[in-house]
Amino acid sequence: RPVPGDSHVTALATAPDRPTSALKRLACPKPGVYTNIPFETYAAWDALNHSTLKHLAKSPMHLKCAMEEPPEAPSAAMQFGTIFHALFLEPKKAAALMVPAPINEKTGNPFGRDTKAWAEYAVRHPGKLIVSQDEVAGFHTMAKNAAADPDIVDLMRSEGQSEVCLVWDDPMVGGRCKARVDRLLAKGAHKTIGRVDYKTAESGRIGKFRKACEDYGYFTANSFYARGCRALDLFKPGAFLVFESARPFPCVLYTVGEETSKVANDIVVGWMQTYRACRESGRYPGYSNQTLDASDWWFKQFANSLED
Repeated sequence: RPVPGDSHVTALATAPDRPTSALKRLACPKPGVYTNIPFETYAAWDALNHSTLKHLAKSPMHLKCAMEEPPEAPSAAMQFGTIFHALFLEPKKAAALMVPAPINEKTGNPFGRDTKAWAEYAVRHPGKLIVSQDEVAGFHTMAKNAAADPDIVDLMRSEGQSEVCLVWDDPMVGGRCKARVDRLLAKGAHKTIGRVDYKTAESGRIGKFRKACEDYGYFTANSFYARGCRALDLFKPGAFLVFESARPFPCVLYTVGEETSKVANDIVVGWMQTYRACRESGRYPGYSNQTLDASDWWFKQFANSLED
């Protein structure tokens, strides 16, 4: 059995890391609110964002990987969400970028977003939003459903700006942070909400979307954005405007409860402190070695089986 010190183990340990594509970095501007910034420019700004920070939910090693390696190719659901955001937040720009989806000549239907044919078509149409007729019809239904809800209409018609970039220096990080807000409302434009996060989801039902918020980090993202708003003297309580991505395409507006916001902020602060410690020490450890016990669910099932 090989042990540390064996020649082949030592060779593995000292082998160079696999090559990764260098991430393009740009100097981040000074703290402030920025509009009309292309996403590619924002993404290249050298500052900490929530999409990177949330990897600490796994480990500092995952964080370091996210900082150094390019993001994975977007999934079909993510591509759909990108088009949704463009159409609802920047419709004029989106209309100029839209091209029809590639059609399978054998079936007469569009290729799926996860097919090779779609990928090749996307390469031939760089920077374009590829949309099928079914998707266009779905987006129209989403808009129609939104127009039928007075609260959502009031929110969507409130004065504000879309795709707004926030830059601030956070004392917990000891450095610069950034965020890109879907919709930042003008002061006093809405009686209770100042910041809107547009989401597509498999289900907008409260229990299902709550789980999505927990799984994908929406609660902590909301608190991260809130920190940026406070640092820039913006009173901007946030909300989620959620659209289901399948028929009948209902939409629903959710605000985040006070206790959830407090706990989410505590999580973000903990992550920031860990990030700063890792950056200062140069160490980004993986998981901690510890004793493993079964879950309460497992023990309960075992107890029930004994009773049976």
